[in-house]
Parts: sequence; C-alpha cells; structure tokens
Amino acid sequence: MGFLNSTFLFALAAVSVPLIIHFLSKRRIKTIEFSSLKFLEQMQKSRMKWLKIKELLLLVLRMAVIALIVMAFARPTLRGFAGSSRASSSVAVILDRSASMEAQGETGNLFDEARRTAGRLIGGLEPADMVFLTPFPSDGAPESPNALNPGEKLQKKLSDTELSYSAGNVGRALKTALNELKISPHLNREKYFINDFQKNGWNDLPPDVLNRAIWKDINLSHIALSPSGPDNVGITDVLLPPQMLVPGENFEIEAEIVNYGTGTMDNVLVGVVVDGERKAQSSISLRPEQPTKTIFKFKLDTPGKHGGYVEIDYDRYSLDNRRYFTLDIPEKISLLAVGQTETDLRFLSLALNRPEAGQISYKGIGAGDLLRENLAGYNVVLLYDLKSLDPVREVALTTFLDGGGGLFISLG
Repeated sequence: MGFLNSTFLFALAAVSVPLIIHFLSKRRIKTIEFSSLKFLEQMQKSRMKWLKIKELLLLVLRMAVIALIVMAFARPTLRGFAGSSRASSSVAVILDRSASMEAQGETGNLFDEARRTAGRLIGGLEPADMVFLTPFPSDGAPESPNALNPGEKLQKKLSDTELSYSAGNVGRALKTALNELKISPHLNREKYFINDFQKNGWNDLPPDVLNRAIWKDINLSHIALSPSGPDNVGITDVLLPPQMLVPGENFEIEAEIVNYGTGTMDNVLVGVVVDGERKAQSSISLRPEQPTKTIFKFKLDTPGKHGGYVEIDYDRYSLDNRRYFTLDIPEKISLLAVGQTETDLRFLSLALNRPEAGQISYKGIGAGDLLRENLAGYNVVLLYDLKSLDPVREVALTTFLDGGGGLFISLG
C-alpha cells in the first residue's frame, strides 16, 4: 500500500492526544472521612469493571477516528494482486507544470511534489491499466498523449517532464483528458488532476468542460498542492525616467508591486541595486490584489551603461521577486538640430553650441542633409520649425526612435 499525499502521515502523531488526555484526566482517589456511612450506596464491582471497559472503548474509538481522518487525507492506494478480479482501468493524470508550480511547498517546490504524487499514483495501478499522462501547458507537445501501461517507460516519461514557465491552460488539459477517456475501451475510467489551483488558470474555461453530464461514468479526483511560507508578492513593472540622464544629478524610477495573497502585508522591504550596490530602499504596505507604486530617487556619478534591478524580500515564489533594468548615461547628450535650412538654426546654435551649455554636444543641419547623417550617433534629434518631411526622412526618424533615440519638436 502507498499514499498519494504521504506528508499528511506526520499528523498521525495526533492519535496520541486522546491517550494523553485520558491519563491526565484519570480520577484520583481522595479519602474523605464521614461520621456515618449509612447514606452511601455500595457500588457493585461488576459495575466498576463495565465503566473501565467503556472508558477504554471510547479511548480506542477516539484514536481510531483521528487515524482514519489522517489516512483519508494521505489518500492510500493499494497495489493489485495476481489473480485479482478487478477490471482494467483507463487513467488520465493531468500534471500541472506551469510557472506557479515553482513555489515552495513542505518538501521542495510544488512541481517536484506533484511528480512524486503522480509516481505513487502510477505505482498503485496494475500492469494491464492504461495511463494518459497529460502535462500542461503542452508547449507544442501533441495534444493527445500516447497511452502507456504502468512501468519503467511511464515512470521515465514522468521523470523527464520538466517545469514550464508558461501559463497553464486548464480548459485545454481537461478537454484532452476527457477526449482520451471517452474513446477508452475500459469500463473503469478515472481522472486525477494534480495542481496548485491558481485562480488565473481557471479563467475562460470552455462551457462544455463545466457540464457535469460529459463527465458521467468518469471518477474525478483532484489533488491540490499548497505552497508554504508567506503569500506571494511580485514586481510587475519598473518605469524608468523619461528624461536624458546626466552624471551626478538625481533621477527617479518607479516600481509597481502586487500582493497576490488574501490579506494586507505590512513592512515589505523593496530595494534598488545598481552595478551591485544598493542605492535606495523603502518599506511599504500592500493590500491584496491591488498594484502599489513606490518611487526611488538616487543618482549615478559615472556615465556609461548601468545594469540594476528592483528586488523584494523572499516569499513562496521567488521568480517574480526581481525586475531588471538598464540605464544609459551619456558622457554628453549628443543633439542633432534639424531646421528648414541651417540658417534657420542661428538662434538655437547661439544658445547650445558653446561650452556653457554643459552636457550638450550640438550640431545643426538643414533638412536636406538629414539622410547624410548617421542618426545612431545621436541621443536626441530636434526638429525646428519644419513645414513637412518627405516619407524617406520620416522612415529614417522612425528607425531612430525605434532604436531608443529621443525626438524633440519645436513648432517655431
């Protein structure tokens, strides 16, 4: 005999609770002196024996009830015996391998726990049974899995199944299992669904899957795996500053954080690390299912490309605890001004084309010379009082913007 959820067997220790209570609550004989005993009834010895037997029976029943409840949660399975009259079965095992199964459970991540549970389930079947192992999401695998008999080949297929970082489509997995079981020649048909029951996986289920009538004559079993530890908190977005960055000047970045749990979480520590150095941090409170934004203000003294991330404390699902970003701080902001003619830029040139302009490296050209310039060498293109641009120059500017360049338009 095996157990699908053997972690519950630790709860068998609770069987000792009634026994402990029994010994602690045993009556202690207390001698009380009476002046007269004529009003006391003599208790028959047989009655005393019956009371003791009754107490022992109640104690055994209480211990048995606790043990049976624990065994029910552990989901025992029995191996078939040679010569058994049990009819062969077709069994569909739907195994959740979506990204949320990376969360930590009592004995490792939930996906490893799910594979162990499926392995114990398959080990309890008979050689003549047929098993459809259906991992989801499929990630391009055939929608209809090949039926295998319990044995080394099926166990290898189970061990080769790996975690996927895609969202699981519960409806498609259920429909695949249903289609396989419907055409099965066996009278006994069973479906086991092993997953963590994340609610986003149950959105937009096909109506026919929810119809009880189509599951007639199929035994349905759901094995839910629950993560342990604090509720999951994830960083969903990091917004970088829209302006050009200058060495030594403060700027702000904004992080959006979501609490996926059911209760408010206080004192969640959020920090920003750039080039391996923590630049800022804050402690925030998060309401359930409500995006919360927090702003960090700091500066970087050296120009160049900088890599960093926003991170939160450890929780049950570590993959969304960091969000990475890159910053590019130019040594000087290279600006290309484009006018109808170069003469039209004379006032702009007087303002920007001088040492006092600081971080700006200026160049001015007429619109006719735009296609001669390598726009990838500039940070910003300034269009100054242009009446129009032909399609070829529009394509050149669009390519420049798509590559991360900045565009400033002055209407003159």
